[in-house]
Amino acid sequence: MTVQVTDVRKQQECGIPTFYYHDANRKMRYSNVMPPDYDFVEAVVDQGTLMGWIEFHDVEYTAIHGLRWPANSTLEGKVVLRRDRHPMGRMVKFLYDERLKYKREKNAGMSQLCKLVMNAVSFGALIPKMCESKFAMKREEEVLRYLNNQFHEVRRARKCGLAYEVELHSKDMDVTLCKWGSMVLSYSKYLMDRVFKLVGDVGAKAAYTDTDSVVFPAAALPDVSSLFERKFGIPFMGSQLMQFHSEFEMEDFDGNEIKTLEGKSIPTDLITAVKSVYLGKKLYFHLLEAEVDGEKYLSCKFSAKGFTKQGILQTGYELYQSCCAPIEITKDQDALLNGVELLFSLASDGPPIPVNLFPPGCGKQRFVFDFGVGVSTPDTKFTRAFTITREEHKHRGAPKAGEEEEEEEEEDEDVEALGEYASYLHGEEVLFDSDASATP
Repeated sequence: MTVQVTDVRKQQECGIPTFYYHDANRKMRYSNVMPPDYDFVEAVVDQGTLMGWIEFHDVEYTAIHGLRWPANSTLEGKVVLRRDRHPMGRMVKFLYDERLKYKREKNAGMSQLCKLVMNAVSFGALIPKMCESKFAMKREEEVLRYLNNQFHEVRRARKCGLAYEVELHSKDMDVTLCKWGSMVLSYSKYLMDRVFKLVGDVGAKAAYTDTDSVVFPAAALPDVSSLFERKFGIPFMGSQLMQFHSEFEMEDFDGNEIKTLEGKSIPTDLITAVKSVYLGKKLYFHLLEAEVDGEKYLSCKFSAKGFTKQGILQTGYELYQSCCAPIEITKDQDALLNGVELLFSLASDGPPIPVNLFPPGCGKQRFVFDFGVGVSTPDTKFTRAFTITREEHKHRGAPKAGEEEEEEEEEDEDVEALGEYASYLHGEEVLFDSDASATP
């Protein structure tokens, strides 16, 4: 339905902005308050999104127009309200239970397969983008004849290496279930908004969130768990649908489990992040620590979407080695850990750092792409700039001296400002991943 939001009377106290609108350039902006210079915000939303706005933001709105579907019903006409009796809900529940079984059996392949199929049937196959073009690769001696035969469909043609890439108009006649996909997304967001509210209610701040995960101080976990169970009737921590579990694990960079001196596994509830650096969406670093019987163990968890693991490790190691020169540093677990931490730290408060995605010795073939045709170039570096990706921070002006001092006075004791854009978050944190699967 289309609504005009005229006021936002409540905000999420955990600090996560969840109300969104489009600015004058049609870019989506997230906020916890009504945007400035707006008399109203017009938005097209489904019932789940509007329900979240009313519950968590107490929005004042006017309904313009929309469509309403009746409740799901059986063939006999009886109303069905439980999602687990919906065919798609049963399918996702089956796949989820199968994935849990394979995870217990340490069968990573089947576990990942169940996850991919579950994501596809619950969202990925519901709202695919429309395909407006199709492509054909033709050799030089046949491209002119092909263009003559397909002249009524050709959009453009261009030289690609030793061949030609021809782009043709395409009619996408596929049917999608967009309303189901929007229901999946909005209900998933609603489930996360519930947790954001609980984190804010206990006086904690969320440091980072993704589609189904949230990072908040470990000290707030008992209060959040107690409040969650009291309000929703299920334990906060667990492996079932609608529950959360810790994503922090003690592993080395080869994926091997780090065990105690006695050879025992380290419980996830003992693992916290003692330092975190956030550079943007899916671009963060957590320094993990666990103490067992007086012995401390270190590891890390990082995400660098668009970069290879080999490139991040090698670049971090080279930076760490240059800082320790002329001492020669052995390329072991500690050196790699210090190097990755240094890479994220420097990127948060300095110029972009070039990262070679396929460093020598990584065992990966390197390519340079020319209009969609991969040309093998083993001697050419394939680099990307490693830097902050948060556009709202990149484009803002430098703060005035008075404003900067005021912000520093308001900083919490366990948060140290690092440069103009990013922040180090000192103190223990926990990253919880949701097992909630939103199905219509």
